[in-house]
Amino acid sequence: MNAPAPRFGRGFQLALLLASILLALLLGEIVLRIVWHNPFRNEAPDRFTLVRTHHANTDWIGDRTDVGNDPPVVRLRTDARGYVLPTRPSGRSGEADVVIAFLGGSTTACVAVAPELRFPALTGTMLSERGFDAEILNASRSGGTLHDTLNTLPNQLVLDHVDVAVVMHATNDMAMLARPEGYRPRMGRTVSVATLGTWAGQMLSSRSDIFGAIRMLATNMERVRGTRSKRTFGVSERNDPSLPPIPAGEFRARLLTFVDMARNFGIEPVLMTESLTTIRNELTPDWADLGNPSLHETTSTSRGARPASSSLPRPSPRAALRIASP
Repeated sequence: MNAPAPRFGRGFQLALLLASILLALLLGEIVLRIVWHNPFRNEAPDRFTLVRTHHANTDWIGDRTDVGNDPPVVRLRTDARGYVLPTRPSGRSGEADVVIAFLGGSTTACVAVAPELRFPALTGTMLSERGFDAEILNASRSGGTLHDTLNTLPNQLVLDHVDVAVVMHATNDMAMLARPEGYRPRMGRTVSVATLGTWAGQMLSSRSDIFGAIRMLATNMERVRGTRSKRTFGVSERNDPSLPPIPAGEFRARLLTFVDMARNFGIEPVLMTESLTTIRNELTPDWADLGNPSLHETTSTSRGARPASSSLPRPSPRAALRIASP
C-alpha cells in the first residue's frame, strides 16, 4: 500500500519554520522590552579613524591618457605595508643606510607617473648614485591631508623605523578648510552597515574576480558621480576677496604638531613646499620660476644658481634633507 503524499510541499514547510522562528524572536523582543532595561538600546557603535594609505598588496593598472600617452597606462603596486613601490630603488638588499618616508596627496603618490619616475623613487635613485642606499616608504594617497598624516605617522611609520619623514601638503587642505566642516570628515566616523558592506566587498574582491569586477565597476561609478557633483575648487579663486578666508591656523597647528611628533619619535621632519604655479605672492621663493623655460637662463645666472656637478661634496642624507626649526 502506497504511503500518502505529504499535504504540503517542502518549500512550504521551510517557509513555515522560518516564520515560526521570526515570530518567536518578535515575541521575545516584546517581552524583553517590557520586563528588562537594555543598557545598549541607544548606544552608538564604535568610532574609528582610517589610516589613509594605499591598501596593502595593491596591483592596479590605470589609464593615464588624460595626462599623456607615453605611456598610455601605468601600474600602481604596493607592498605588504601599503607603501607605493618601488621602495628600494637601489636594488640592494639588507639594511638600508637611511629610511625615508614620504607623506602627501596625489602629487606625492604620483599614481599617474611611471613607477621609476615618481619623485620619492627618484630621490632614492639620486641618493644611491651618491653612495647612499635609501629605503623609500611612499605612504601618500590621493586626497590626503596634513590631518591624515598626523594619524599615519604614529600608527604606521613608527613601526617601520623611519629616519626621515618628508611631508608635502597644501592643496587638499585648502579645499577642506574652505568648507564649513573643515577637517571634521577626517576626524573619525561611526561604524555603519555601509562601512561593513565596504569592508566585506574589499575582502571578497581580493579572493574572487567576480567580486573584483563588481568592485571596479562600483569604484568607477563613484568616481564619475563624485566628479559630477563635487564643486570644482581652484586655488586661484582664493584670490577673490568676497570669499571668506581659509583658517590657515588650523593647518599651521597641525604642521607644528607633525614636527614635534616626528622629533619625539626620533624622526627628522622635512617640510616640502607644494608647487602651485597659478599663485604668486610675497612668500613665493625665487626658485619657483625655474620650471619655466623662458625664465630658466635668466634665473640661473642672475640668482647665482650653481649647476649640478659630480664634484659636489658628499653630504649625509640627513644633512641634505635637513630643515630649520619652524
